[in-house]
Amino acid sequence: MRHETCIKVFVTNRLGLVCASLASSIVATTSTAGAITFDQITNNSGQNYAADFSLEVTDLGSNQALFKFSNAAGATGIITLIVFDDVDADLNIGTIAINAANTSAGVNFVIDGSPANLPAGNNAVPPFDDDRSVSRAAAGGVSNGIDGGEMLGLTITLSGMSSFAELIGDLEAGTFRVGFHGQSLGAQEQSESYINTVPPPGGGEPPRVPAPGGLALFALGAAALLFRRFRR
Repeated sequence: MRHETCIKVFVTNRLGLVCASLASSIVATTSTAGAITFDQITNNSGQNYAADFSLEVTDLGSNQALFKFSNAAGATGIITLIVFDDVDADLNIGTIAINAANTSAGVNFVIDGSPANLPAGNNAVPPFDDDRSVSRAAAGGVSNGIDGGEMLGLTITLSGMSSFAELIGDLEAGTFRVGFHGQSLGAQEQSESYINTVPPPGGGEPPRVPAPGGLALFALGAAALLFRRFRR
């Protein structure tokens, strides 16, 4: 459960009461990796549909991470297979479970389902080596996948000494990768494979939200400046 947190700094002066308030929604995002985008590694359709798909990774605490896969509203493609690749085999994933609160009605996936391999995974550099898979349930076929405007939530429990910080670090470094297979793409209903985008070395990393302690220091610093200003 996400607890509400509000940091407030009060400064009294002859002009009245000044309150620097930081919204709880901002603090809550300090444990979120933000939207992770994907690269299309196949070209069966002649078009790139990667912009339709995104992934958000959130720290649930207790060594659990929420992976929320989203398919843009109005998109033609359907995500039917999700696979994970621990490139350097240093991240310990204990269990993967469907997170019902973050899964759309009609989306029905099974853990360690079939197929287990990302189609054309060898197109990735290095080749995609599947460690775990999550696929739509066979009954109902493609319609059980993540259609346009739908999402699938997966709760991943880390074991051993692995942590959420290590998970995010590995995602950014490309040593832990996420791949998926999209079907029924475009008018010709082609299929394509995707892996998460890895920021280039030395730059291009997604923006970071300051940790809660950093936000508190920022608020205190702002209050101090206001106090000095009002005393003049």
